[in-house]
Amino acid sequence: MSNDILALANREATAARKRVERVAALLAKLMQDIHGDEWKISISHGYDTEMVLIIPHPGRRRKRPTTRKSEAGR
Repeated sequence: MSNDILALANREATAARKRVERVAALLAKLMQDIHGDEWKISISHGYDTEMVLIIPHPGRRRKRPTTRKSEAGR
């Protein structure tokens, strides 16, 4: 029975990590839309501190931000 509980907890933790990764990837994409360039994601699941770091990619190419049609006329 305790193995079932551990297996369930492991599946839930894995699913939560995947959700964090998807949200971080979305945030990096939104940063690219706003500021251009490519953005690097680094997620730390340490015991003392949880951290999500999204920074301009070191080998980035200078891209112009994308604009949507509704924002272009503003």
